[in-house]
Amino acid sequence: MDTVILHLVLLFDSHFASRILFENIICISSSVILIFLATQQKRRLTKLLKTLQFLFPLEWKRKINYAVICICCLPFTYGFAMVFANIEFPDEFEFKFLCYGIVIENKAITYLIAYYKYSMFYLLHPSLTNLVALTYCISCQICSKSLQQLSSDMKKYDPIKFSTKIQTDFQMNRNRIIKVLEEIQEIFSKASLVICIGNFMSCFSNLGELIFYSPKRIALILIDVIFLSTSTLVTLLSIFYSAGQVPLELNKFSRINRKQCQKRAFLGEIEENAQLDRMLLQEETFVLSGCEMIYFTRSGILTVLGTLLTYGLLVVSVDLKKENK
Repeated sequence: MDTVILHLVLLFDSHFASRILFENIICISSSVILIFLATQQKRRLTKLLKTLQFLFPLEWKRKINYAVICICCLPFTYGFAMVFANIEFPDEFEFKFLCYGIVIENKAITYLIAYYKYSMFYLLHPSLTNLVALTYCISCQICSKSLQQLSSDMKKYDPIKFSTKIQTDFQMNRNRIIKVLEEIQEIFSKASLVICIGNFMSCFSNLGELIFYSPKRIALILIDVIFLSTSTLVTLLSIFYSAGQVPLELNKFSRINRKQCQKRAFLGEIEENAQLDRMLLQEETFVLSGCEMIYFTRSGILTVLGTLLTYGLLVVSVDLKKENK
């Protein structure tokens, strides 16, 4: 709330572009909404995580621990970097902004307040967003890994022994994983949409700051862009990459299943099971989405990058024209 108030105060200052401020406020607000959504889904999320424990690959534990430590340390690194940049390249407006316009003579207290504000700002967004996104990505990756293992086991199966009963067993295991995916969709549908909107706005905001203010505050803007834009963009692309792996693995499973049935038919082992054949032909690929407004596929990665460049530059060019007038 403190950070939102600070940005609202700046709306009445001509030093900053109102569009960039609104984008910053939306980014911060997205984290507040995430906290509310996480509180609502607390029980279901706990139950989901317990279910995923049985499918969790042990070799991932160290990598995930490093990722969590990195996310938790970034706010304090960001705060230190921004304060150091302010000391090396003094910006009186920046310190006045962080202290609500109050001039504090004691420099040590000013730096301490600035460090606290910068760290809390980064902790609220994007660190909190990154932690939720990491949980979502890991959940998707666990299901993808389970589907991949299922496909691998099916591929190794001798076509002669690939009877209707075995096919049914594989389908039942597949359906169990899909049930977990459906629960992931229910829990993270709104949260993933909020994350995408917040991260989009963050990228737009940083692009605007880079173009508008870089000549005047080059050191601060570069640090801001490196820490914020890199983090939000990586998180955004990770969601599309991890969630986009699910439909690929489901299609791979169906493809291997059909090939095994074909091999069995070529060997003369033909069984009549119209119900199972109809189920295989009519099945739809499960695609994770954000409230069915944004569908997470691998092809969506290029769409995201193209959208950021196209609309980001368009919005900035409109602001530049207004400023020149």
